[in-house]
This record gives sequence, C-alpha cells and structure tokens, in this order.
Amino acid sequence: MTDALGKARAALRDGDAQRRVGGLHLVQSLSLQTALPEVGERLRSDGDVSVRYQAARTLGQFADPDSLTALLCGLRDEDMYVRVQVTSALIRIGAPAVGGLTKALADARPAVRRAAAKALGKIGHADADALQALDAALKDEDAAQRRFAAQALGRLGATESLETLGAALRDPDAKVRDAAATALQGLGDAALPTLYAALDDPDPETSFVAARALAGKF
Repeated sequence: MTDALGKARAALRDGDAQRRVGGLHLVQSLSLQTALPEVGERLRSDGDVSVRYQAARTLGQFADPDSLTALLCGLRDEDMYVRVQVTSALIRIGAPAVGGLTKALADARPAVRRAAAKALGKIGHADADALQALDAALKDEDAAQRRFAAQALGRLGATESLETLGAALRDPDAKVRDAAATALQGLGDAALPTLYAALDDPDPETSFVAARALAGKF
C-alpha cells in the first residue's frame, strides 16, 4: 500500500493532466485516505478542469470533514460540473459542512449562493445561523437563489421561517411563489394561518398559489 501511495502522489504531481487524473482514480480505487490533502490541492489549484472534476469526485467518495476547506474553495470553481461534484461531496459530509455553506450563502457569485442553498436543504440539518441566512436569501436579487432558499427551508422543516415564506408567496417570480407554497404545504398545520391569510391577498397570483397549497396540489 505504501508503494501505491507513493505512485499516486507522484502521479498527482505529474505535468500531464491525464496522469494526474489517473492518480486521483488510484487514490479513489485503493481508498488512499492519507493522500487527500494532495487531492484537495488539485481541486483548489489545478489548471485542468478534468483534474479538478475528478478531485471533487474523489473527495466526495471519502466525505472526510478534513477536506472541507478544499471543497468550499471548489464551490467557487468556474466550471459548473466541478461545482456539482463539490456540492455532492459537501452533502455527503453533512452537518460539519453547514457552517461553511452558511457563509457561502453570502458569496458575491450567484452560482455559489445557489449551490450552498441546495446543499443545505439536502443535508437536512441547519443551525440558527443557517436558517437566518436562508431567510435572508429569500430576498436575494437572484430569483433562482430565492427559489432554492425556499426549497431548502421547506426540506428543513423550518417553522421559524413561516413569516418569510409567507412573504415569498408574493414574490414576482412564479417559480419562487411555487417553491414557497410547496415549503409551507410541507410544514403542515403550523403553516395553515399563513396560507389562509394569503387567500385574502389582493394579488390573485398570491391567493391562487395559497389555495393550491391548501388543497395539497404541490
């Protein structure tokens, strides 16, 4: 195993991108966990997108909380497919990733904020800071981020967010309204006063989406 570890580390430092990818496959197939710091470095700084992609996949297999720094850096990767793999890895790590994902909700790049919201919802665990940040994300300038925040709050069963989800029923974007209604529907009896109040909203789109939620149509 020591020989395999040495070969993997040498491959990760090779000047040829295909050999670096091969080194990552070796780390993954032989479960060479002690090589994860080098894998994280490939994700953070490699100039080849195929290497960064495979590095994210490899870190996802191990789901080691010690890789969080590299993965949170990878969440800001310019390539969408790398970010998808990074997000999956963070979801697998679970609760230890919540703090970093909460901070990522405030990132300047919409794609990073969206990935963070989606990951928090799928992890299914959030502390008070994360819930507060997701509440704030319901007012994000990016409509997709508002939608992902509403979905996350619904998955998290965030009854603390009834007021902000109720306000999101009035969002100008139809997909955001639907996501908020779905979240409220999932919160059960606790959301009934919010949904009933929305039935009387002067905006017909808001009252309609509330009626659909009350009828269990989402």
